[in-house]
Amino acid sequence: MKFGIVGNCQVRGLRECLTVLAPGHAFEAIQVEQLQADDQATLTRIVALAEDVDVLFTHLPDFSVAATGPQQALRQALSLARPRAVVTIPSIVFGGFHPDCCVLGIDGKYLQTAAYNYHSAIIAGAYLCGLPAARVPALFNRFVYAGLGYVGDFARHGTGLLESFATLGFDAGFFFTSRRVFMHCPNHPVVDALFELARQMLERVRIQPVCVPPPADWMSTNALLWPVYPGLVGARNSEGDDVSPGRSLNVVHGTRVISWGELIESSYACYAEHHLESANWYAPSVERAAGFLGEHVKPERV
Repeated sequence: MKFGIVGNCQVRGLRECLTVLAPGHAFEAIQVEQLQADDQATLTRIVALAEDVDVLFTHLPDFSVAATGPQQALRQALSLARPRAVVTIPSIVFGGFHPDCCVLGIDGKYLQTAAYNYHSAIIAGAYLCGLPAARVPALFNRFVYAGLGYVGDFARHGTGLLESFATLGFDAGFFFTSRRVFMHCPNHPVVDALFELARQMLERVRIQPVCVPPPADWMSTNALLWPVYPGLVGARNSEGDDVSPGRSLNVVHGTRVISWGELIESSYACYAEHHLESANWYAPSVERAAGFLGEHVKPERV
C-alpha cells in the first residue's frame, strides 16, 4: 500500500518510523509548517499526493502551520482532494517538561534569540520588569517555578495531550508509563514517541508493525534541545534547590552549545531592539512570568 503524510515537522520522523515498521509499504511525506497562503505549488502537491495514495495521514491544519491564512489554504486544499481514505493523526505537543520554553511574536512575526524562535518566559518576564540581565540566573529556582505553576503544568499539559490523542482515536498513555523525557522541547518529540505513534497509525489501517528498534533520532542532532530544569519533573537532578542555569544549564542545537548566559544576553538584546515593553505581543506564559516577578522580585536600589 501507498501512504501519504501531511503535517508539521514531525512528519519527517513519522515517515522514517513507518518505513522501518512496515518495510513492504511506501510512505511519502510533505511538511507544511512553513507553508504560505499563496504557495500554490505546495498546495497542488498536497492535492496530488492525497489522490495518489491509498491512505492519507494528516495533522489537523491548526497543528500543521501556525498562521491562520496558511491554515485556511491547507483546509481548502484538503477539501479539494479526493483521497481513498483519510486518518487524522495527533501532533505530539507537550510543554510539561519545558513549561518555561515558549515562542514570542510581534504582529505575527516570531522574535529570534540565540535559541532561534524559542524564548524563556522567565527571561522575558525579567526584562519586562526592568531587572538587569545579571540578576536573571538567580530567578531559576523552586520558588519562582512554584509561583509560575510550572510543577502543576506537567499534569495540565499531560491531560491535554491525552485528550488530544483520545479525540482522534489514539492513546498517549504510553508516553507517561515509560517514565522518560519524551520531548526535546515542547513541539519536538524524541524518536521513541514518534515510533509509538507510528505503530498506532499502522494498527489503525490494519497493518501489523514488524519488531524493530526505532530509527536514528534526527531531531536530536537537527532540532533545538531545551533543558529540563532541576526541580521539575524529568530533571536528572531534581533534588538541588540552588541551581544556577548560568553554570549548569544550556541549550543545544546540533554541535552548538548555547550557554544560559548567551541565551539571556541575546534575549535582552532582542527585546530591546523590538521595544518589547511597548510592542503588541502575545504570549500568556511571558505575561504570567512578568506579573509574578513584578510582584515578588524587588527592583534594583537606586
